[in-house]
Amino acid sequence: MSEHLYISTSKLIFIGLVAALSIWFFTLHQPHKTLQLSLSQHTCLTNNNQSSASFNLYIPTNYHSQQLAESLCNNTEISNRYHQVIINWQPRKLIGSETILTQAYDLIWLRDYRLQGLAPDYQSIYQSLVELPSYDIHWYSHSPIASVDKTFFAQKKIGLIDDPASLSTYQLPLTQLRQLNVDESQIVYCANYQSLVQKFLNQQLDVIPSISSVSALKDWPSTQQVVLAQNRPMGNWYVSNQVDAKLHGLLTKQVNHYMQSLQISHNKS
Repeated sequence: MSEHLYISTSKLIFIGLVAALSIWFFTLHQPHKTLQLSLSQHTCLTNNNQSSASFNLYIPTNYHSQQLAESLCNNTEISNRYHQVIINWQPRKLIGSETILTQAYDLIWLRDYRLQGLAPDYQSIYQSLVELPSYDIHWYSHSPIASVDKTFFAQKKIGLIDDPASLSTYQLPLTQLRQLNVDESQIVYCANYQSLVQKFLNQQLDVIPSISSVSALKDWPSTQQVVLAQNRPMGNWYVSNQVDAKLHGLLTKQVNHYMQSLQISHNKS
């Protein structure tokens, strides 16, 4: 009796092991489906199911980025050629020479010196589409700014963007804070510009730097803002030479509309 039970138990264990090994082997040889969940891009589909082509663009901020992508997706001229639009706003430090040389982006917003540093001969693969004006950078505060010194910044939460390539929201303000010997433990680094502004408006941050012409801050009290830097280059929009020249007019209109949504005029002053 006990021997029969032992044999039955052994068979069950053996069958269980075979089943487990079969499941493991089957799973091992199945193609992996990658779930692309990126916090620094937005993708939308056009109504073109005949094409597999993507229109890729890069901007240095996520501000109104989704609206720009959706506007392109809904455009007939774009949908005639592309299946989807992918807009990316990853930190500029991740934009390398290979990104430019392989023309990973069909449309890109960068400063000229940045593009020149990544690919000195970039003019052979990208051409300027829209030139942008210079801009001023201000400190914005929830309290009056009598003077920009260590005393003013004391005990305040200071917001910056976690992007070392950002001139306006990282490099210049951080340089000034260090010159004033402000305790860097007071600095709160935000993932993107929209997060920076929203946290400031929600009073989670006391002071932030920003381009002075941005719509969300355009009516900020003059006593609670002060110039950090003036006439800084905003960069230009560049289009890849792989993009049909017939689309340049449309893209120019889309860029101008987008810049207007940021309260930034595209005409040089």
